[in-house]
Amino acid sequence: MRITVLAAGYLGGCFLAAPPALAAKNPANKLILQVEKKVHDTLPTKDEKLFDQIAWVKDVRTAERLAKQNRRPIVLFTGDGNINTGRC
Repeated sequence: MRITVLAAGYLGGCFLAAPPALAAKNPANKLILQVEKKVHDTLPTKDEKLFDQIAWVKDVRTAERLAKQNRRPIVLFTGDGNINTGRC
C-alpha cells in the first residue's frame, strides 16, 4: 500500500507526508518523510517542464496543418539509426 501511495504522490506531483509527531515516535516514519521530501525536491519545476508544451505529432500532414494555424515553424526529427552514436 505504501509503494502505491508514493508512486501516486510522485506521479501526481503532490507531497504526501505523515504528521511530524508520528515521525518523532517511529524512526520508520522519519525515513518515509525523508524519502518523500527527496522525491518532492527532485520533481521538475514549471520552467523545466516547458518541453511538455511542444505540440508533438506523429505525421507531417498534422504538423503542417498546425503550423499553418499557429503560424509556427516545423521541426522534423526522424529516428533512423542509433541515437547513442549521434546518427539518427
